[in-house]
Amino acid sequence: MSARTRWIGIIIGLLVGNAIAVAILIATSGGGGKSRVLPEYSVESWKK
Repeated sequence: MSARTRWIGIIIGLLVGNAIAVAILIATSGGGGKSRVLPEYSVESWKK
């Protein structure tokens, strides 16, 4: 295996690993449309 092939494999592995991590984070965040960080952040609260 040449150095070029090895580096390409490493880069592809890192990209796949990042894609898996993003998928896991999105799946575990759930949320259901609610904002957990700012629960009172809505257009209705601006109108008060």
